[in-house]
Amino acid sequence: MAPGVLFGLLMVVAGLFSWAIARPLARRAAKIRTWVSATADLAWWTQRSTTQVRVLAVCWIVLGFIIAILSLTAGL
Repeated sequence: MAPGVLFGLLMVVAGLFSWAIARPLARRAAKIRTWVSATADLAWWTQRSTTQVRVLAVCWIVLGFIIAILSLTAGL
């Protein structure tokens, strides 16, 4: 297996892992936000952070697939 394919698949796995832990990670970040501001809306910050982490995770997944496919086709 070409190193590019392995790297691409590793990026896909990292993206899937990020997607899976997005909600707990966002909840922790929102709780830290409440330490700074007593009026912070915990639910809104959790949703906002979850969306940001999941968008980043999708970018990692898409880039991983692109790298893996391009590495496969370059080796032909």
